[in-house]
This record gives sequence, C-alpha cells and structure tokens, in this order.
Amino acid sequence: LEHQIVVRMWKGYRDAQVAWMEQDDALFLVMYAPRRGIMEVWRMRHGQREAMSDVGTDCTLVRGGTCCYLVRPALGQIQKVQF
Repeated sequence: LEHQIVVRMWKGYRDAQVAWMEQDDALFLVMYAPRRGIMEVWRMRHGQREAMSDVGTDCTLVRGGTCCYLVRPALGQIQKVQF
C-alpha cells in the first residue's frame, strides 16, 4: 500500500464490496460479491485465499476498526467476519 502499485486484479466480482482487515500482523482483503452471494478473504502478502463462504445476496460489508462485519438488514443480523 505504500507504493500504490496494483499487483493483482480479480475478475468476475461485479458490484463487489471490499474492506481491509488486519489479523495477527497480516493484512487481508475481504470481498463480498452480492451477485454470487459469497464472501472471500484473501491474504495480501502472498495472495492466498484464506476463506470462502456462502453468505447470501442481501448483505452489506462494513469495516469497523480492524475487523469487518456482514450486515443482513432483512434478518436484522450483524455478523463479525472470522476465518
């Protein structure tokens, strides 16, 4: 992030919502793809996908501090992103 150089691009994530998350001194990119109904967590240093889960198509990804949350307005739920 210091040099602002693009090192990776993802295709097939139209209308995706993204957020940065830190855990154990590592930086992760959390991506929620509402059209596909999935959430993925990618490690930024080496680009490995750490987690993927089916979460549905009615969520909103929100960043709060160093973690992220999935908000499901229809169900009145807020779920902390954990992997």
